[in-house]
Order: sequence, then structure tokens, then C-alpha cells
Amino acid sequence: MPQIGDLFAKLGQGQTLSVGEIETLRLEMNRLQQNAGRLDAISAPTGGLDPNVFRNSGEFSVFPMPVASMRYDTQAIATGTSYAAPTVLTPSTATWYHGVVIDTANAKLQVTGQPGQSVLLFVLWWSWTADATGNRALRWTDNSGNEIGDIRAGNANFQNYLHVSHVRKMASADTWYQLQVWQNSGGNLNGDGLFCVFRLR
Repeated sequence: MPQIGDLFAKLGQGQTLSVGEIETLRLEMNRLQQNAGRLDAISAPTGGLDPNVFRNSGEFSVFPMPVASMRYDTQAIATGTSYAAPTVLTPSTATWYHGVVIDTANAKLQVTGQPGQSVLLFVLWWSWTADATGNRALRWTDNSGNEIGDIRAGNANFQNYLHVSHVRKMASADTWYQLQVWQNSGGNLNGDGLFCVFRLR
């Protein structure tokens, strides 16, 4: 099959195209136009993805994303005045990662992205043993000192559940995140939990 460039070269030299060559040129130009139309369906004028790409693209809408999860098995947390990182349960099917640096020894996750552009979703929870004395606290924190948390009074009748869901833009390209807990009941309290981070874009 003749190449489009060769056919245009013949026209540029003043040569006449055969009926077959004209048909080839017509079909190839139609194919190029169709492909360009498909690109318009997924790209925005600025060069990014069109906001409707997930609606228009079928299977193409399933994109891999950096994500990680760390599971914390039941463990005694000492009473105190400051936050501490609990021990990560390994091996565990709930401790896993994809595209995220995970440091189970130090209970940290490192996400890489574009500052001010990449968006993260944090989901974390912690369950404390029932106890009415003092307060219970849960938070995530990063290497820049940012934090979002949940703090509640103890309850003698029910387990004390703390939960945080938070979406934010990344402040720096490589950032460490860590789940930390705190309680001041006056003695050790058992607790367990989960820490998940998703890079949405």
C-alpha cells in the first residue's frame, strides 16, 4: 500500500495519481480524521485529560493510582502526654502498597507527586479498649509537621472508635506520612487500627 507521504510527493511533483492511489489517500485521510476525533474526546485544550474522560472512555477509565495500607494489630499503648507511632502488623494482607514507598519498621508511607497539583486521600481509624478515664486521640502527620486528627473522651461502656478522612494537595514532591495515637487514661490501653493513603491524581 502506498504511503500518504509518497502520494503527496507525487502530487507535489505534478504527477497524476491513479484511481487506486486516490482511493488509498482518501481512506488514510479519513482514518487520520477519526483518530484525531477520538483524541479530542479524552484531551482538554490545555493538554490535560478532559473532565469527561471517565464517562467516554470505557475500559480506559481504569487508571492505576499510588495507594498503600498499613494494619496495626491489637497492642498496648502507654498513657502519656505526646503522640506515638504504633507498631505495624507484618505480614498482613491489610498491609500492602502500590506505587508508594512503605516503611513498616518506622510505620511511615512516602508518596511522590507534584506540589500543589497531586491530591491525596487519607483514611485512618483506631479502636481503643473501653475506658472512661481521660481522652483518646488519633492523627496523621508528615515530615513538615502538618497534621489532621480526631480526639474524644473515653467511654467505659463501648470501645472508643476514632476516624479521620481527609483530602489535601501535596505540599512537597516527596512526603512521609505516619499514623500516630495518644491516650491519657493513666495506664496502658489496647488498641488497633488501619492507615490508608491514596493519590487521587
